Amino acid sequence: MKNSQNMTIVLLTITAVLLSVMLYQSYSDRTAYAEPSVKQGDYVMGTGAWSASTDLLYVIDVASRQLNVYFANQNTSSLDLINSVDLEKAFRQ
Repeated sequence: MKNSQNMTIVLLTITAVLLSVMLYQSYSDRTAYAEPSVKQGDYVMGTGAWSASTDLLYVIDVASRQLNVYFANQNTSSLDLINSVDLEKAFRQ
């Protein structure tokens, strides 16, 4: 009985180690790239990608404490507003 318990513990330990290594590798291969932001007056602007074909422009209006998210619409050659967030409400505790 002792031998089968030891074998079970060894197999569970090996399985835990393998799963830990696989989990570590799945997160360590991901690289994040941040685009530089630009501040001019009361505005802070930065870009980001939503997908491989869609880029976003983030604009923070410091004076009104608003974050506006725009996307470059290639069909109309314009920037379309996707969302606007009141930063004061978003970060209020």
